[in-house]
Amino acid sequence: MSAVLKRDEGRPPVDPALENLPIALVPAPLWHRMVALVLKALLPAVILALAAWGWHAITATGPVAGRAASGVEARLVDVVAARAATAGPTVAALARAEAAQTAILSTPTAGLITDVAAGLVRHGRLSAGQTAFAID
Repeated sequence: MSAVLKRDEGRPPVDPALENLPIALVPAPLWHRMVALVLKALLPAVILALAAWGWHAITATGPVAGRAASGVEARLVDVVAARAATAGPTVAALARAEAAQTAILSTPTAGLITDVAAGLVRHGRLSAGQTAFAID
Protein backbone atom coordinates (compact mmCIF):
# COMPACT_ATOMS: atom_id res chain seq x y z
CA MET A 1 0.00 0.00 0.00
CA SER A 2 1.35 3.38 -0.85
CA ALA A 3 0.73 6.34 1.31
CA VAL A 4 -0.15 9.50 -0.49
CA LEU A 5 0.30 12.75 1.38
CA LYS A 6 -1.98 15.57 0.69
CA ARG A 7 -0.41 18.88 -0.29
CA ASP A 8 -1.37 20.71 2.91
CA GLU A 9 -0.45 17.96 5.30
CA GLY A 10 2.47 18.82 7.62
CA ARG A 11 2.84 22.45 6.48
CA PRO A 12 1.47 25.64 7.94
CA PRO A 13 -1.34 27.23 5.96
CA VAL A 14 -0.13 29.40 3.05
CA ASP A 15 -1.94 32.28 1.44
CA PRO A 16 -3.65 30.91 -1.72
CA ALA A 17 -2.17 33.77 -3.80
CA LEU A 18 1.38 32.66 -2.91
CA GLU A 19 0.82 28.94 -3.34
CA ASN A 20 2.08 28.73 -6.94
CA LEU A 21 5.15 30.97 -6.41
CA PRO A 22 8.63 29.41 -6.26
CA ILE A 23 10.11 28.97 -2.78
CA ALA A 24 12.63 31.83 -3.29
CA LEU A 25 9.87 34.38 -3.78
CA VAL A 26 7.93 33.40 -0.71
CA PRO A 27 8.40 36.13 1.92
CA ALA A 28 10.66 35.09 4.80
CA PRO A 29 9.44 35.34 8.36
CA LEU A 30 10.26 38.50 10.31
CA TRP A 31 12.93 36.90 12.47
CA HIS A 32 14.78 35.73 9.31
CA ARG A 33 14.79 39.27 8.03
CA MET A 34 16.08 40.61 11.37
CA VAL A 35 18.98 38.13 11.44
CA ALA A 36 19.84 39.05 7.84
CA LEU A 37 19.81 42.75 8.77
CA VAL A 38 22.16 42.14 11.69
CA LEU A 39 24.58 40.06 9.64
CA LYS A 40 24.59 42.30 6.57
CA ALA A 41 24.45 45.80 8.03
CA LEU A 42 24.92 46.01 11.77
CA LEU A 43 27.76 43.51 12.20
CA PRO A 44 30.10 45.24 9.67
CA ALA A 45 29.26 48.60 11.25
CA VAL A 46 30.16 47.25 14.69
CA ILE A 47 33.44 45.79 13.36
CA LEU A 48 34.35 49.14 11.75
CA ALA A 49 33.51 51.00 14.96
CA LEU A 50 35.70 48.63 17.01
CA ALA A 51 38.56 49.05 14.54
CA ALA A 52 38.27 52.85 14.73
CA TRP A 53 38.21 52.72 18.54
CA GLY A 54 41.28 50.44 18.58
CA TRP A 55 43.18 52.74 16.21
CA HIS A 56 42.34 55.73 18.38
CA ALA A 57 43.37 53.90 21.55
CA ILE A 58 46.73 52.92 20.04
CA THR A 59 47.58 56.37 18.69
CA ALA A 60 46.33 58.28 21.75
CA THR A 61 48.38 56.26 24.25
CA GLY A 62 51.74 56.38 22.47
CA PRO A 63 54.95 57.00 24.40
CA VAL A 64 55.70 60.58 25.34
CA ALA A 65 59.29 61.72 25.75
CA GLY A 66 59.49 64.27 28.51
CA ARG A 67 62.39 66.16 30.04
CA ALA A 68 63.22 65.84 33.68
CA ALA A 69 64.12 68.95 35.62
CA SER A 70 67.88 69.40 35.58
CA GLY A 71 69.41 69.41 39.01
CA VAL A 72 72.98 68.98 40.14
CA GLU A 73 74.69 66.62 37.74
CA ALA A 74 77.68 64.45 38.55
CA ARG A 75 80.79 64.88 36.45
CA LEU A 76 81.51 62.02 34.12
CA VAL A 77 85.27 62.75 33.85
CA ASP A 78 88.06 63.85 36.14
CA VAL A 79 89.75 67.11 35.10
CA VAL A 80 93.54 67.21 35.57
CA ALA A 81 95.85 70.09 34.69
CA ALA A 82 98.22 69.32 31.81
CA ARG A 83 101.97 69.31 32.43
CA ALA A 84 104.99 68.68 30.21
CA ALA A 85 106.44 65.16 30.18
CA THR A 86 110.09 64.61 30.98
CA ALA A 87 110.68 61.90 28.37
CA GLY A 88 109.08 61.08 25.07
CA PRO A 89 107.47 57.77 24.31
CA THR A 90 109.84 54.84 23.78
CA VAL A 91 109.03 52.11 21.31
CA ALA A 92 111.07 48.91 21.24
CA ALA A 93 110.74 47.15 17.91
CA LEU A 94 112.65 44.91 15.57
CA ALA A 95 112.29 45.69 11.88
CA ARG A 96 114.16 46.04 8.62
CA ALA A 97 114.79 49.59 7.46
CA GLU A 98 115.65 50.58 3.93
CA ALA A 99 117.68 53.71 3.14
CA ALA A 100 115.80 56.58 1.58
CA GLN A 101 118.78 57.31 -0.71
CA THR A 102 121.58 55.30 -2.17
CA ALA A 103 124.86 56.72 -3.40
CA ILE A 104 127.28 55.47 -6.04
CA LEU A 105 130.84 56.59 -5.33
CA SER A 106 133.11 57.12 -8.30
CA THR A 107 136.21 59.15 -9.02
CA PRO A 108 137.12 61.19 -12.09
CA THR A 109 140.56 59.56 -12.15
CA ALA A 110 141.67 56.02 -12.74
CA GLY A 111 144.03 54.20 -10.45
CA LEU A 112 144.57 51.55 -7.83
CA ILE A 113 142.63 51.90 -4.57
CA THR A 114 145.19 51.86 -1.78
CA ASP A 115 143.10 52.67 1.28
CA VAL A 116 139.41 52.28 2.18
CA ALA A 117 137.79 53.97 5.20
CA ALA A 118 136.45 51.66 7.93
CA GLY A 119 132.94 53.14 7.58
CA LEU A 120 132.76 52.36 3.86
CA VAL A 121 131.06 48.99 4.31
CA ARG A 122 127.48 47.85 4.19
CA HIS A 123 125.51 49.59 6.95
CA GLY A 124 128.55 51.72 7.73
CA ARG A 125 128.69 55.47 8.34
CA LEU A 126 130.96 58.20 7.08
CA SER A 127 131.07 61.65 8.54
CA ALA A 128 131.28 64.82 6.48
CA GLY A 129 134.80 65.54 5.20
CA GLN A 130 136.10 62.03 5.97
CA THR A 131 138.16 60.36 3.23
CA ALA A 132 136.32 57.36 1.84
CA PHE A 133 139.24 55.81 -0.11
CA ALA A 134 142.67 56.68 -1.42
CA ILE A 135 143.76 56.12 -5.03
CA ASP A 136 147.41 55.60 -6.16
